[in-house]
Amino acid sequence: MKIEIYSDINSYALKEIWQDLEKKSCCFPQSRWSWCSVWWNNLGSRKEVRIYVAYDENDVVVALAPFIIDTLFGIKCLRSMPENYGDYFDFVISPSIMPDICYAAVLSEILKSRDFSAVLLFNVNTRCKLSEFIESSEKSVLSKTLVKTISMDINTGTYDGYLQSLSKNRRGYIRKKQRALESEFKIESVFSKSEDVYLSVFDETFEIQKLRWGTTRPRRSHEYMQAVRDSNSELFRDSLMAFLGIRANGRLISYRLGFIHENCFYDWNTSYDPGFEKFSPGALSIAYLVEKLIDEGVHKIDFMAGYYDYKLSYSPDPRIYENKLYVLCGSSLKARFVAWYFLYGRDKAKQVYSRIRDYRLVKWIRS
Repeated sequence: MKIEIYSDINSYALKEIWQDLEKKSCCFPQSRWSWCSVWWNNLGSRKEVRIYVAYDENDVVVALAPFIIDTLFGIKCLRSMPENYGDYFDFVISPSIMPDICYAAVLSEILKSRDFSAVLLFNVNTRCKLSEFIESSEKSVLSKTLVKTISMDINTGTYDGYLQSLSKNRRGYIRKKQRALESEFKIESVFSKSEDVYLSVFDETFEIQKLRWGTTRPRRSHEYMQAVRDSNSELFRDSLMAFLGIRANGRLISYRLGFIHENCFYDWNTSYDPGFEKFSPGALSIAYLVEKLIDEGVHKIDFMAGYYDYKLSYSPDPRIYENKLYVLCGSSLKARFVAWYFLYGRDKAKQVYSRIRDYRLVKWIRS
């Protein structure tokens, strides 16, 4: 198998190869060229990209693996792409070839290189074939669970059928909150895959985020906002993204934004107006979403990152998976340091920083 490497994500030749392959492979939306290139051009272009393209014996493209070269204290390492703005990582692979063949060929080519000390595969979900391949590999691999994910089946035929599959307490809770909300306000729930609808509510969704999180989350830069708008717009154009909004007397009080992929809704971004907290608009939006998805013929919901009780309570038959970090490295001192840092050291550093920050805050308050 021949491997070709691209270092310019905006290369027209690479764009054609990538987009042609993603159509054949039905890859996850965050692995598409439009998603990766938009985020890269807005937030990541100070680093280097390494896009590995694999060809079969007939010189036909069968796989593509996007990476970036990252630097940790001067030590170069190869890191999966998207970086920080991708939830599930996998190669983009043609259905005409066995995935394991592509994984083996590309990773062997990567590990031959002396340009970096370690390979970091972030957010590889355990239900993904890449995870299965790595777990069964004889290569030197270290791993760490980053976060658990919850997926549920909503193929109950009707919304009432879904409600009946929940616990009596959860079912009663949903109905009680819905009655309370609908008795005080005129409620409208909107579900749409339209780019125009998304763009019309774009500013409202970020206003809700600011109300919900205040100063507890960092302020988003103009580049970040542009990347969100542009990357999501691309997916809406291809009906690969959907928006669910709840309005009370015309005011947006809660929303959920997610990907549509292989008959599953991936619950990517959500928030609610804390002024309506007593009605539990965030939790209620799950119920409204399920009702709309059943009408649309979508059979599954993936809650993506975050293992929370409220997600389990809405999941009649939850399936629990893990997003893992895999570190492929040799035995050199640099490689071992990179592995130690990402598997253990970084978390320790965050804990120390948090304690120092909290101590300074307490000291400032007392003064």
